[in-house]
Amino acid sequence: MAEDDFQRFVIPAGSLSLLSGEELDPTAFLAFKTYGSLDANRSNAILWVTCYNQRHTEMASMIGTGRRFDPDTTGHCLITVNMPGNGLSWSPTSPGARWPKGGLTYHDCAAMVQMLVHSLGVEQLALIYGFSMGAMFALEYCVQFPRGAAAAVVVCGSARTNPTNEYFLRTLHDTLRAD
Repeated sequence: MAEDDFQRFVIPAGSLSLLSGEELDPTAFLAFKTYGSLDANRSNAILWVTCYNQRHTEMASMIGTGRRFDPDTTGHCLITVNMPGNGLSWSPTSPGARWPKGGLTYHDCAAMVQMLVHSLGVEQLALIYGFSMGAMFALEYCVQFPRGAAAAVVVCGSARTNPTNEYFLRTLHDTLRAD
C-alpha cells in the first residue's frame, strides 16, 4: 500500500478551540482511509486510530479476509485515522503549520476525529478500537462523546499515562526541542 493512499479531512476553520484555549490552526487536517462501505443508515462504522509512531499503512496487514478486521465478510465500514502529529495527518512538519504552544491533547484529537466521523454522516460508531496510545484515544472519545460509539475495544491502554511513559515521552520531547 502506498503511503499517500489516503483521504484528507480538513478541520473547518474556527470550529475547534483547543483545551489549552488556543485556536486550532486553520490548515489542520486528518489523513484517513476507509475499507468497506457504510450501510444505508450509516450504523456499521468501526473507527481505528493509529497508535504511537504508527501510520495507516502499517495497519493494512490486519485488514482483509480472515484478519482482525474483515469489512467484506462482516459488512462493516472500517475508518482508519492517522493521529495528528504522525507526519501524515497535520503535524509540526506540515508546510506552514502553526503547531499550538500548548500541544494537542487526547481531548483535542477526539474532537477532531469526531468532526471527521460526522462529516461521513456517522452519528454513532458500531465500535471504536484502539491499541496503546490509540486505546487512550478510544477511552477519551468514549468519555467525551458517550453516545458516539456503541462499543469500544481498548487494548494495552490506560486512562492515564504511566509515570515511566511520561518520562520516556518527555525525554523525546526535550531531545527534539534541543535541536
